[in-house]
Amino acid sequence: GLEAAGPGERTGVTFDSNVLLEDSLGIGIQNSTDSAIVENDITTPNPWPVDGTTFTRGILMGGKNVGLEIRSNRVHGGLAGIAFELPTIFIDRFPFPSERAVVADNVVTEMTRSGISVASGTVERPTLVDSDIEGNKTNFNGFHGIVIAAGNSRNRFRANDANGNGGNGIYSFGATNNTFDGN
Repeated sequence: GLEAAGPGERTGVTFDSNVLLEDSLGIGIQNSTDSAIVENDITTPNPWPVDGTTFTRGILMGGKNVGLEIRSNRVHGGLAGIAFELPTIFIDRFPFPSERAVVADNVVTEMTRSGISVASGTVERPTLVDSDIEGNKTNFNGFHGIVIAAGNSRNRFRANDANGNGGNGIYSFGATNNTFDGN
């Protein structure tokens, strides 16, 4: 896979038009400003059965990404498609939220768990804030199409197509002060 992590801040990093097959992590990024993950084709191994050591993500965001654009990617298979998580597998950990992200026009299918996921945070330390999740297709995933967990707020979910999933199309699990419109 491809990864922009480790010591220091990443500014203006772009992952564009890559084809990634059967890596446990497709693309990973953390501590970035004005970066982009666009038009990539990612297929990750589909772990079954899922155990506590299984780790496969199509696109993984650690902490402290500001103004990150995740657009027009195709992610298939694996544990989770597009995931915002704190902390993560990255060696350096940035326990700060990602903010002002745009997650748009992605197609995420056949994940063992959820298509797009935002892990739990706290009010003091959320995982994702002030971001737009719009126009994504997250269908036929094992759990939810899109899930946002507790502690994350001020995000907007618009015009997403999340059908045929094992759980809910869009699931807000204790997250507050988010907007859901036209999904």
